Amino acid sequence: MQDRVVELFGEIKQKINQLKMFYSERIHWKYYSILLVFISLYAITIVTGLSAASHSRYDIVAIGEKQRVTNFDYEVAQRVYDPKLRTYRMDIWLSTNANVDLYAIELESYAITKGNSSEKLTTKVERIDQNYIVLTTENVGNDFEVIRQDISFNDTSQENSTDTEIIAKIYSDREKTKEKNLLGADLSYIVDSTNYSIKLINLEIEDHQNVISGHKKSIESLKDKNNKIDSDMDYQVGEELQKSESKIESNNNEIFRLRERIQEEKEKVNQLNEKIELLNEKIS
Repeated sequence: MQDRVVELFGEIKQKINQLKMFYSERIHWKYYSILLVFISLYAITIVTGLSAASHSRYDIVAIGEKQRVTNFDYEVAQRVYDPKLRTYRMDIWLSTNANVDLYAIELESYAITKGNSSEKLTTKVERIDQNYIVLTTENVGNDFEVIRQDISFNDTSQENSTDTEIIAKIYSDREKTKEKNLLGADLSYIVDSTNYSIKLINLEIEDHQNVISGHKKSIESLKDKNNKIDSDMDYQVGEELQKSESKIESNNNEIFRLRERIQEEKEKVNQLNEKIELLNEKIS
């Protein structure tokens, strides 16, 4: 009996040792698996970080993104590159809500490319109208990754125009710059300017239409509120009834006001559509 107990004890001890080894291996494997996952994720992060590092230092201004300069705005209308002519072109659109003579805003510019920052590339500045300005830079190698356009804005209407000079540094990524044949492109400058103007007007029309849509939703909401108030009035008397009548009258006044504003917005849309028609006639 004692021998059997010793034998059973030995078997149990052996099973315990086997279980220890089994779970020890599983824990170690689990640990190494988790560690491997973390190392892989860290490696991926480093690799992607390095691949993006060359561009992360550059703030690429998006097409149509307004940038404020004192009392006027500028935005990049387009950026294109002709690999055959090795020519880079950036179009600038000036705008203002203030009483500013945009023709008095003069631009000077040059460009530099990444990896060759010591060489300033000459940029030709051509004004198409008060808003649209074309900047053309030649001798830009096809292997440029990033190009920076340095632009000085000078308000010549001021007595000391040098005091009003503003320097803008606009970066462009080669991968996101469209390729375009720029041979004879100067013949289409007016078309490009007009088309961009039409684009901006269409965006303005869209804004007015969104306002109209919002006012219409408000009117429907006020009507629903009036209907609910009106149904509750069947069980109201005295002061409570007067408050309901006053609320309905207030809502009706607001509906009238919103309808007037809708009409004003529609008139603005009509005027803008007329402007588009005139601009299309200009380039037809």
